[in-house]
Amino acid sequence: MARNVLQFTLLWKLGVIASSYEQIAKNRLGSGAKICTLLQYMVLGYVMPRPVHTHLLQVIEELVHLTHAEFATRYPWFLFTSPNDWTQVKTVLSYWYSTGSLLHHASNNDVGG
Repeated sequence: MARNVLQFTLLWKLGVIASSYEQIAKNRLGSGAKICTLLQYMVLGYVMPRPVHTHLLQVIEELVHLTHAEFATRYPWFLFTSPNDWTQVKTVLSYWYSTGSLLHHASNNDVGG
């Protein structure tokens, strides 16, 4: 469920940013293109470039800080979540964030070291 929340949140943001592919294609460095790239790596990728991974961690961090009521208000399309469901989703997202941050930090140390 956490993966679905993450992907649908990104798709929602993409829909708010751009109403057509042409809008995204015109600005390949814009936020719409970054979301498309992140979604591509989440669905098809085996590894993820550091900037894409950083973006993923930012999205997860944003979601982890939301209460159930805040999530339901910001993303009204995901109405079937209960407070208990949201707590479980946040637990998984928090785990992903903590392990992702550790991996990101370790790779930064390897590169700089």
